[in-house]
Amino acid sequence: MALLHLLRHGETDWNAERRWQGHADRPLTATGQRQAALLAPLVAALEPVAIHSSDLARAVATAAPAAALLGLSVVEHTALREIDTGSWTGRSVPEIRTDDPTAMERHEAGETSWAGGETFQHMHDRVIAALDAIAAGYAAKACVVIVAHGGPIRTAVAHAAGGSWRDARRGVAHVGYASLTVIDLPAWRLTSYNVPLVDASTAHDVA
Repeated sequence: MALLHLLRHGETDWNAERRWQGHADRPLTATGQRQAALLAPLVAALEPVAIHSSDLARAVATAAPAAALLGLSVVEHTALREIDTGSWTGRSVPEIRTDDPTAMERHEAGETSWAGGETFQHMHDRVIAALDAIAAGYAAKACVVIVAHGGPIRTAVAHAAGGSWRDARRGVAHVGYASLTVIDLPAWRLTSYNVPLVDASTAHDVA
């Protein structure tokens, strides 16, 4: 099985505005596009055998320059999407605090506070299953690049540490745009975490 090189996508418009994105298909900002372009030669230097990605536009657009440089296709996966934030999608933290002062308190305590959408448990289960399936398709130590989102990367890190989705919520720091996290499967051994590859702004606290 493979060495999974997990990259967070570049900055989007809603990241910049600190709005919850979830499954909303928001575009990269000019900053995010620049991050993707700067990532391309660094990813190419890893000599990956494949590039996989969440099927959301912000992840695919981050993966595309590196894939083009390497002559690879981006393999897209719905299961690698960010958590579906339901009724919070498109809203900012101050807006939510104004409308429901206890909602963010419940969220920060680890609960799923939005209406509709998806639970953190469900997101954790689908992401771990997807990463296991991807890694199983490659030889041991093969470099496979995966462009995903903050939530899925954090839940993968928690799983590698023997934890649950709750540990991902409370025990794993937010990951930076265009940062690199490496996990060795099938052992689920974390070898690097949140390594900044380009001059990226600090990760925001929204998915």
